[in-house]
Amino acid sequence: MCDMEALRAVADRHNLFIVEDAAHAIESKWNGNAPGHYGEYACFSFYATKNITSGEGGAITVNDEKQYELVNMLRLHGFNQLAVDRYTSNYEKYDIGMFGWKCNMDSIHAAILIEQLKKIDAYGRRRKEIFDRYTEAFSAIDGIELHTIRPEAQHAYHLLTILVDPARRDDVMNGLQERGIGVSINFVPIHQMTYYRERFGFRKGMFPVAEEIGARTISLPLYPKLTDEEVEYVIESVREVVGSA
Repeated sequence: MCDMEALRAVADRHNLFIVEDAAHAIESKWNGNAPGHYGEYACFSFYATKNITSGEGGAITVNDEKQYELVNMLRLHGFNQLAVDRYTSNYEKYDIGMFGWKCNMDSIHAAILIEQLKKIDAYGRRRKEIFDRYTEAFSAIDGIELHTIRPEAQHAYHLLTILVDPARRDDVMNGLQERGIGVSINFVPIHQMTYYRERFGFRKGMFPVAEEIGARTISLPLYPKLTDEEVEYVIESVREVVGSA
């Protein structure tokens, strides 16, 4: 997580709400506080690539009763009652009080999620083991830079990304894929995407830090079912490819 206390201070100074994008951060903390502690809303994703998954779907947490009622209405067409309430309670006329969407999670995905949540601690421990082993190995390899973790932050261990020379990044990617390693580029700066360039007039050079990371980053395999042997194969392959690319 980022410095949520500094962000909260800015929001309070300007009378703003904070909507936390916690899609990758369900296990993360800042100074011991989980997502949703500092913001009015925290949004979580349970898509298939996330640490805890229901296959599809997500969740929103709120810290205010009125906001809770608002989210409940917005997620289901603006109805003031859930469908189940209309069939299990004494009849009350229901109404649509505002424009809403169809964003409620169905029972099948919720059942999958309930079982996944029981594994969150065990999955987190295994992810941390792999993350720590990668960090130990890659810290000693020339040509690789790792992101630092601030002491106030608890990492979610969703991804392990390495930074390499941008002129060599694609060659490193190709070399790892040729060895059967599933690598990816997760962070292409959004302001470089066609829609945002054309809609908002963004151009290269406006966000140089994001652009540098986007040009250098590679995401390595990190999931609980990775075996120790597979982790060592990834490390050795990265060492060989970075050294020869």
